[in-house]
Amino acid sequence: MSDNSMAISSNRAIAPSGNDILSRWSQHMAGQVAAGQISADTSTTYQRGLHKFQEWGRARIDSGATPDQRAILDWVADLRSADNSSAAINVWLTGVRRFFQWAVAEGLASVDPTTGVKAGRRSGSSKTHKRAALADDEVARLFSLELSKRDRALLWLLAYTGARGIELHRADIEDLRTLDGEIVLYVQGKGRDDKAEFVVVAEPEAKAAVYDYLAERGDKAGPLFATEWKYGNERRRLSRRRLREIVKDIYRRAGIFDDRKTLHSLRKTAITSAIRNGASIQDAQAMARHANMATTSIYYQHENRLQNAAEKLIRYKGVE
Repeated sequence: MSDNSMAISSNRAIAPSGNDILSRWSQHMAGQVAAGQISADTSTTYQRGLHKFQEWGRARIDSGATPDQRAILDWVADLRSADNSSAAINVWLTGVRRFFQWAVAEGLASVDPTTGVKAGRRSGSSKTHKRAALADDEVARLFSLELSKRDRALLWLLAYTGARGIELHRADIEDLRTLDGEIVLYVQGKGRDDKAEFVVVAEPEAKAAVYDYLAERGDKAGPLFATEWKYGNERRRLSRRRLREIVKDIYRRAGIFDDRKTLHSLRKTAITSAIRNGASIQDAQAMARHANMATTSIYYQHENRLQNAAEKLIRYKGVE
């Protein structure tokens, strides 16, 4: 593949290069964002995936040649061998898939080489293992720290609503509302392009942390979690990476160094705590905003396994 051309064949896919085609693709993405079909973050993610495939292909696909399904499979295999997570690979693959789907629809290609290709799951791994929940004692240590009002608000919302990191990254001050006497935060949930779902800010200390933070900021609108300094007259939205860094730094200060405990661990901890304290599976599903109840049931199975462990009933005669 070359940087300045895109090979097009009547019976093969197009090579993802060529400034004209990429410019049209970027314009298409911008149009999708403007029309509210996808978010700006989604557009950036799709284009990043295509860029990664381009970089990989420059050294492996002959200039002018067109990638086929074998090339896509080889790319995914190389990503897996480099120990990238299945989730990351799937995101990058989706970007390439969206590009080729668009190219076929525009008549720029007759074949989508990503058809039937999946990121797959790494054998022997699981999200449950990689993202461990926190123990109650660890949560208590987090809340005992002296934190900025912004970081404290972030911590309380994560621990007492089960919000995802990306949801708080996308949240705006205007998304905080009162609904039937309850304070709620409307969020753009996983796989959604709008803010139709909400989390309930029920814990009094969580409410206080959020309002203390907003009172200090003094902004009526804008990103909920933003830089502490202004660029011109506006604060910039904190990136997802920066949110993760803030949480990891809070963990470090609390003496928690387990790599499996991430920002997402606070979501797992909140869901687990709600279940442990009597939440029904339907209410837990609504709180977690799981599309499938089977996902929520995993938490119940894990909790029941620990609470009703048969190992607790092991007894031996003659052994006290």
